[in-house]
This record gives sequence, C-alpha cells and structure tokens, in this order.
Amino acid sequence: MDWLILILGVPAILIPLVLLFGFAGCHSDTICTDDRDCPSGTECGPDESCLPLGEATPVFPFPPQNLVARALDDHSVALTWINNDSADTHFRIERMEDDGEEFETILDDIPSTSVTDTSGLEGVTYLYRVRALLDGETSVPSNIASATTFTVAFTGTLTDDAPDHEGFCGVQRLSPKLLTAGGTQVRIVLRGSTKGSLTLDRVTISQAAATGDPFDSAADLTDVASNVIIPPNTAVTVPPNGAVNYTLDPTTDLIVAFDISNTPGEGNVRVAVGTLPGGDAFSKPRTAEAGQRDRGGTDGYPNHASDSLALIEKILVL
Repeated sequence: MDWLILILGVPAILIPLVLLFGFAGCHSDTICTDDRDCPSGTECGPDESCLPLGEATPVFPFPPQNLVARALDDHSVALTWINNDSADTHFRIERMEDDGEEFETILDDIPSTSVTDTSGLEGVTYLYRVRALLDGETSVPSNIASATTFTVAFTGTLTDDAPDHEGFCGVQRLSPKLLTAGGTQVRIVLRGSTKGSLTLDRVTISQAAATGDPFDSAADLTDVASNVIIPPNTAVTVPPNGAVNYTLDPTTDLIVAFDISNTPGEGNVRVAVGTLPGGDAFSKPRTAEAGQRDRGGTDGYPNHASDSLALIEKILVL
C-alpha cells in the first residue's frame, strides 16, 4: 500500500510547483507590465511576458559620436560623425528648428558617416542628431549639433554672355539698395560666361572708401579666394570651404574686385586699360577695369554699358 500512496501523492506535490514556477526551460506565460510582476530570476519583456534575466533587453547598436554640423549656404548644412559600431551600420538623420518641439527624420538609411542636408531654409538655426541602424535595431541618438544657414545679402542674374572680358580687372559695386542683410562671415556665389571658362587669380571684398573715388577700396580690403576656376555656366562658391571673416555693413557700398587671369588659355592678354600694377590694382581698381564697374539696376547703381561684366550671383552672410 505504501507504493500506492507514493504514486498518488506525487501529482499532489508536482502540480502546485508547476503552476507556481512554470515548466523548466520554458518562458513564463505571466502577463506583466514591469519586472515586479515576474517571478524571481525573470524580468518583464517587450511582449509583456516574463523572460529569463538578460533576454528582455534588446542589444542596440552603439550610438554615433562627435556629430558636427556646418552651414554651406542659404539652404545646405554639412554633417559629419563617427561610427561606433559595425562597418555595416547605416544612419538616420533627425532635425529640428531651434524653437521646435520635436525632432523629425529628414534622411534615412545613410550608408556613410557624412551627408549634406539640402532642405533647409535661409537664415534658420537647425538642431541635428544621428541614430545608428544595424540588424533591424536603432540606437539612442548621438550628441546634438547645431548650424545656422546663411542669409542672402544679394542675389542677381548673369548679364554677360561672352567670355571676351577675360584679362581685365573687374570691379562690381553694390549699393545699399541691393544689400538686404549684414553679418560677420561672408561667402560669394560666382557664375561666369556660358561660353568659356574663366580663371580668377584673386577675389577681394571691401566696403567703399569713406572719401575719394567710390570705386576705391577702404582699409578693410579682405581676400576672399585665389586661383578660382569657373567652368562655363557653373556656379562656384568662394571661399570653397567655410566663410571669410568680414563685417558686411548693408548701409555702405560694397566693392567686390576680381583679378581675372591674363595667362593664355585662362583669359585674354591684358590691354592697356587692363594692365594691373601689382597690388595697386586693388587700391585703385578704376584704372584697370575699363569702366565696367557697377552692378545692379534702376533700384541700385545702373550698369554703365550693356556688356558690363557680372560675376556675382549671390552673396551670403552669417
């Protein structure tokens, strides 16, 4: 009889234990909202079931680091960062205006550690962050980087469709009526002839001198770029990287001067009115540019001739 009592007694002992702890090797079917709902040695998983410790926490890719944002023009911002995970990692770019409420995805599944956001608006400060994407998982965000897009201080159209002005020093004077903004950093978008390439040995910027000839540069004469090649009908931004430190006052005439190359194949050999006596060409450029000096229209300084050289397409300031 003892063996019969033992057989009948085993289920009475095992059934409560199984109900309490679950079958060995299986996840619990307990519905949970946090770890306190789960038995000892388990934790609440994303599917609201209790899982063995360590199985409920997904393995995310490491977040990117050292995100840097740099404005390129009035609508573009260059972004670079460091990948802290696998070479197969892709990235998601999130952006928010500085007075916004939440980040939004603007670029997704980027395979490299650099990209340019070209969807910005003029003069807006943007906040950026990046997430890593790997094996269907998404990391927490990187550090936040900010950049303010440039403001357009001047915009114009090409009025010269012939390359035969090459070899002259061109001076373009912009009146305050044409300048819509000021700042302390400047970039210039140039566009040359639609028919030929143009090489500029030097580009300078200056406010007009307070006294004397209105085409004379003031003491603030600043180099913007050198050895600039402008292919036919192509916009070229100078300086090519970053901006030149220059305080642009929109209430004063602005002078932009171009030393157009006289090297054969890069421009015509300079004639008498185009001979440049070294640095003097930029202290008194009126002796070298054959009267083609103004840039604008009836609301600014009118062109003095129908074939006036017009290189400036846009001036950007921060």
